[in-house]
Order: sequence, then C-alpha cells, then structure tokens
Amino acid sequence: MCIVLEQPVRYQRVAGSTFKTMPHGWAQSLVDRMAIVNQGLYNAEPRTSQPTTPTGFRQWCEDVLKPAALL
Repeated sequence: MCIVLEQPVRYQRVAGSTFKTMPHGWAQSLVDRMAIVNQGLYNAEPRTSQPTTPTGFRQWCEDVLKPAALL
C-alpha cells in the first residue's frame, strides 16, 4: 500500500517483446533503456547513507507523483 497515494502500487517487469505494438523507434529506445538499467546502470556509484538530493522520496511522491496520479 502506498501511503501517499492511499492505494496499492506494484512494480511489474515487462518483457521487451511487449513493446512490439508501439512505433519501432520509440519501442526500441525503451528496450535499450531497460537493458542498460538491467545491466546495473543505477549501481554505478556506491550508495552511502548521505542523501544525494535535498528532496526525499516520500516528499517527491507528495509533490510530484500524487498530483500526477490524480489527473
């Protein structure tokens, strides 16, 4: 349950073949990005206990995600 949205939120990995119904260039760019992320893009720099941005994830959810989800 997402506290900010007050509703369930789930992550689902999607196979690249799912995007075959999209325009080819756009779909290929998504597949390429997913491959790079799966290869460890976000693990390139070691994590520390220090925040890298002044806004925490929960605050970002309140400020950005919730208004976008309620459109």
